[in-house]
Amino acid sequence: MSSPILLYDECCNICSNIAKITKKISKSYIIPIGLGSSEGKKIKADFFGLDVNNIDDMFWLIKGNTGYGGRNGVVPLIYETVKGLLK
Repeated sequence: MSSPILLYDECCNICSNIAKITKKISKSYIIPIGLGSSEGKKIKADFFGLDVNNIDDMFWLIKGNTGYGGRNGVVPLIYETVKGLLK
């Protein structure tokens, strides 16, 4: 089973800090990737399709074929973080 990916806005200090904390608490189970990075752009294009300009305003947790964004991603993010902590 692959690790979940946390796509976040690397220009936002709060988002960057949350991504770092999440990675640390989950023992690197969750992989944080900046939305503007080359890898982030590739994941956005593959997962969301060609029109990816409108998803930069919130974080996304991608687990397999499912993506949770913004407020809908808070509970899954906490769940996956604890899951990584307990591994």
